[in-house]
Amino acid sequence: MTHSSSNPPWFSSLEITLLWVGEFKPSVIFRLINNSLTDLTPEQRERIKQLKVEARREERALTETMERIQESLASPPILNLVRRYGRLIGGEVSEIEAAVDMLKTALLAVMESADALRGSTVANVVEVLSPTEAVRFFAAAAEFQLRMRRLGQHKDAERSC
Repeated sequence: MTHSSSNPPWFSSLEITLLWVGEFKPSVIFRLINNSLTDLTPEQRERIKQLKVEARREERALTETMERIQESLASPPILNLVRRYGRLIGGEVSEIEAAVDMLKTALLAVMESADALRGSTVANVVEVLSPTEAVRFFAAAAEFQLRMRRLGQHKDAERSC
């Protein structure tokens, strides 16, 4: 899955606030399950609980990695290059290009890891659910997304009046 450097233009401001490393947080999956699948067996609930713990741990690790990348933008070497950007010469231009390439590579790796976490979390959850429960889960996910879109569009329309 590829991502642009900005949010999709059709997203409302509410949808944008719900984003985490490009898309939704995997922990949203567990809220949807809690709200839409109240008839899970104790074994299913325990397995879902384990998956939630694993996903949250990986979410935290990715969030910390993203924070380190963001903090690196304010590091003295990069900050000094940015301040001098208008008067860079020769080797300094390649220095800033190398720094930007390094940041792009790091951000891409985090986004790919976040996509992988989202995909594996959904796959693991669906594995625990019966086919009927999986359909109910996906229906709840679609309904959640549609509700957030409608609410966000309504709020944006109110602000622009």
